Amino acid sequence: MCNRYYRQYRCGHRAYAQPEYCPDATFNRASGRWTMCGNRRSTTAVADENLCSKPECYLEDLKLYGWTCCRCDETGNRMDGCLGPPGGPMSACQHWVCRGCRYTR
Repeated sequence: MCNRYYRQYRCGHRAYAQPEYCPDATFNRASGRWTMCGNRRSTTAVADENLCSKPECYLEDLKLYGWTCCRCDETGNRMDGCLGPPGGPMSACQHWVCRGCRYTR
């Protein structure tokens, strides 16, 4: 059985490791690449609380331009964690940027 492990980031993106091929894997001479066997599987090796840092990542984009927390409505956050709640003690919200958060206008 061929295996492929990946890291699952908090933003939902994945980073794949090189596959581990079994003796049933096939080699394509034209492309020079291996193909996983029909009995393959992918396994989450690490659930990562970080963001993937890909330029097309929505959550990274929110951090770049500023985001409003979906829990406490604190505006202008530019880090992973919320600095709110508004008018309250700093960082008391304890929320991390997620798909429910939106751009600060």
